[in-house]
Formats: sequence, structure tokens, C-alpha cells
Amino acid sequence: MNLTNTVISTYSGLGGGGPISLVAPVISLSGSTLTSSSGAFGPAGPITLTGTQAVSLTNGTVLSADTPFGFSGSPNGGTILINGGAKFTSDHSTISAQSGFGNGGTIQIGANKVGLTESQFTTSVSGGPQTVGGHITVDAKNTTLTNSQLLSTATQGQGGTITINSNALHQDPSTVIDASSQSGTNGTVTINGVIQP
Repeated sequence: MNLTNTVISTYSGLGGGGPISLVAPVISLSGSTLTSSSGAFGPAGPITLTGTQAVSLTNGTVLSADTPFGFSGSPNGGTILINGGAKFTSDHSTISAQSGFGNGGTIQIGANKVGLTESQFTTSVSGGPQTVGGHITVDAKNTTLTNSQLLSTATQGQGGTITINSNALHQDPSTVIDASSQSGTNGTVTINGVIQP
């Protein structure tokens, strides 16, 4: 499945956003946007990419399951699940599952090999002290992070959780992994595996 400069979106002003699901042996998104969003009364819908061989995001591709509006106690950000099979790569792409006033959403990436280049994954929140930054999880045998950002931060609330389970993690100095809070409690970053140069 090859999608170039394609836009797929779901939205609900009252309930939760609708789901987006792509399933194919190979999924390649180039310059494309997949967006599931909602208003004040429901979370953004889930976005799921399932590739038995490979999933790749390139050329400014954006996956967004955000819940940006609402009020105190409003819904959380959505969930983005990617199963890349043998390989998942992201090059100059963005994945976000944020909430303005609820908790940050969830981003889960799984593949034998994961490679991020000039990419940003974000579950951060900007709401009050009751909010939590969300969760980012990467499960792979081999992970390479190049000039990329994994952010599960909060403004007033608690930073989220970032977990990397990888036998080998290659991370260059320009990559940022941050689960902090500006004025609340910092979150946690857990790396299960061997950090290699």
C-alpha cells in the first residue's frame, strides 16, 4: 500500500473521533496526513497501521490523534498503534497523540527493526496540574534514533512515560527523549536493553 500526498481524516464534535486502520504487507506513506480528532466530549479515535513486512513514513507524513479542545477533565488524546513487522522507519515525519486539557494519548511502535530520522513523536499535554503527559512505547530488537524527538511532557501536570524495549539502541547526541514537566512532577524514561554507539 503506497499513499503519496494523501489525506485521511475523521472528526466528531460531540463524541469520540472515528478510527483509521490500514492493513497490508507493506505500508508506505509519503507526504501524507492521517488525522483523527474530536471536540470536547470524546477522545480522538485510534489510528492503526499493521504491516507484516514493513511500514514507512517519509517526506513530512503526519499521524495525529489529538484532542486539543475542551475543558478541565476533558477526554484524553487518542491512540496510535504501529506494527511494522520486520521494519518500521520514519524519516522527516511526525506522530502525535496530544490533549489540551485531558491526559496525553498513547503511541506504541513495534517491529524487529525501528529507525527514526528527523522525526518527532509526541504525547504531551498543556493542561492543568491534574493532567499526565501520556505514554510512548517502542518494542524492537534493534532501534536507531537519529536527530529525533520522543516527547511525553506536561506543562503543569505530570510528565508521561517513555519505554524503549530493544536489544540494541543506537542514539545520536542530537536525539531528545523527554518525559519532564515544566512545573509539575517529571515522568519516567525506561530503556530495557543495551545502549550502543
